[in-house]
Amino acid sequence: MVKNLQGWRLSTEKNHVVVKGFVGATTSDMEDYVKPVIRKEPQKLILLVGTNVLKKTTPNRVAEGIANIATRIQEDSPGTEIVLSSLLPRSDKPELSAKVSETNKIITAICCKSKWKFIDQKLINATCLNSRGLHFNRKGTA
Repeated sequence: MVKNLQGWRLSTEKNHVVVKGFVGATTSDMEDYVKPVIRKEPQKLILLVGTNVLKKTTPNRVAEGIANIATRIQEDSPGTEIVLSSLLPRSDKPELSAKVSETNKIITAICCKSKWKFIDQKLINATCLNSRGLHFNRKGTA
């Protein structure tokens, strides 16, 4: 989803931004992939994860997987601010729209309970996705 985002373009003098994408990664894969990032104790970590497992599992399990990653970050790097992003729409499989919506409701509730920030990606729609309907196009990246 984020492969075309360029961290250096998002960086400022005060904030160094690094964008890491893990193509095809599941939420359980991400528990391992974030370990090197956590060791650096970032000031803030934004997670946009969950769309790859959505078609194989329930919204509750997807949200639980995301919460597990955030909890691991909180335990291993307590000074890191955790921000969870809503799942983005998927126009590649119309039957997943309801699952995206339900998962986002659960993630919102988890953020409220855990005092994590939440980014609602409601401005992202099918016009922001590539022809396959899964990854950002130029408009989505912008």
